[in-house]
Amino acid sequence: MSSTPALVSALRELGDRPAVVADGRAISGIGLLLGVSPPGGLPRALAERVAEHAALPPSAARAAEQRLRHWAGVLGPPPIRHTLLHPATDLAVDLALATLLAGGTVHCADPEEQPDAQLAAVAANGTTHLSLPSALLWRLSRQPDLAEHDLGALRLVLHVGPEPRQDDVYAAVEALGAVLAHVRAPHSQAEAADGRLRADARAATAAAWKHSIGITADQVTEFGAHLDRAVLTTLLHILQQSGVLTEAQRGWSEPELLATALVTPAQRPRVGRWLDALAGHGLIARHDGGAQGPIFHGGPELTAAEAREAWRPAVEAWGDGLGPAAVLDRVRRGALRLPRLITGAEPARPA
Repeated sequence: MSSTPALVSALRELGDRPAVVADGRAISGIGLLLGVSPPGGLPRALAERVAEHAALPPSAARAAEQRLRHWAGVLGPPPIRHTLLHPATDLAVDLALATLLAGGTVHCADPEEQPDAQLAAVAANGTTHLSLPSALLWRLSRQPDLAEHDLGALRLVLHVGPEPRQDDVYAAVEALGAVLAHVRAPHSQAEAADGRLRADARAATAAAWKHSIGITADQVTEFGAHLDRAVLTTLLHILQQSGVLTEAQRGWSEPELLATALVTPAQRPRVGRWLDALAGHGLIARHDGGAQGPIFHGGPELTAAEAREAWRPAVEAWGDGLGPAAVLDRVRRGALRLPRLITGAEPARPA
């Protein structure tokens, strides 16, 4: 077994690539190991924890990494561009370290900024993962100009706070289009003691946190895959209903496809992202069309029954302890609005 702590190895692997970005300044993995200190708040707390971790004996480092490995499993596979809108709490530092352990990049944003500036930062970072207090999530998800920010890369939102109201969850799921995972804010006596006894009790507290969170990495990963498939199948069915992508032999340039499907100018960037996602997941084919741009080829036309059936695995995975059925029902109802939304028959509305 290697005597080098896994976190140190991960930072060495990052090398000169950005590990932490704060206030427009990027610090590499090697820079963190050499003791480069970012500005105050969460970035500095993160750098201090890296220095402490690098100085631990191997056995203590492995114990300290057990909880980080759990969080890394919740975050899932790369690429991970993790924006944290948190003050310098122990949990926020753990999430940042887990991101580095998984080979990702941490973007430290300001939880006190105006919501529009926060959304702009999330979009500019190409954020795939977002962590923030629950109250801030509800505020961001109800911003009237949310649709102006490109959050298409966002996959997972971890929000920290008390048990949420379902109306808040519905609004956030519909607005952001990402998987939401709720983490209870640390407040119990056992969790407070963990801060004082970190070196002695890391292994036991890692197991306790897994229980308190109430989700596993496998559950999140499985649900995310099923939800991706359900949503993408629905999107393809919607496009096929307008007479495009119904056969493999017929190729469509993006402008031709959007015009035939009667997509409004305001919705064309959204549908363009659909096409990229459908091609990326193999539901349609994309070929280089030279000056025309990419050419898209569909396949056999989906039936309404096939589109509905695609949701069944996602519903079953969600019902296995991830949340109430009403949350996913709301997402499905939102999908029913999409044909009217992209053609302008129904105006877009803020969450």
